[in-house]
Parts: sequence; structure tokens; C-alpha cells
Amino acid sequence: MSGIPHDHYEPKTGAEKWVENRLPVIGLIYDTIMIPTPKNLNWMWIWGIVLAFCLVLQIVTG
Repeated sequence: MSGIPHDHYEPKTGAEKWVENRLPVIGLIYDTIMIPTPKNLNWMWIWGIVLAFCLVLQIVTG
């Protein structure tokens, strides 16, 4: 299974490579933002997912 096709973060300078090798937060954020989303995913779906998560969180925590 090849997964989702998208570009991965490639550090350009030596300092970026040093930080990325030790703490890959920049690459993680880049990969999260650059994941392609379906055309039919609009803001109403996103807020519905956020509200459902909040409801489940409130039910679980009391």
C-alpha cells in the first residue's frame, strides 16, 4: 500500500537538517498541512467533526 501521495519536507540548510534530525516537528507539521483533502470537505463538515469531538470529550470526562 503506497499511502497518500504528497511531497515531504526536505530541509534546505544545515541548521534545518540538524533540527529536523533531532526533533522532526517542522516535517510533521508540513506533512499534516500538505495532505490532500477531498473536494466535498467544507467548513460545515470540519466544524461538525470538531463539535462531535467536543461532545464525546465532555461525555467521557463527565
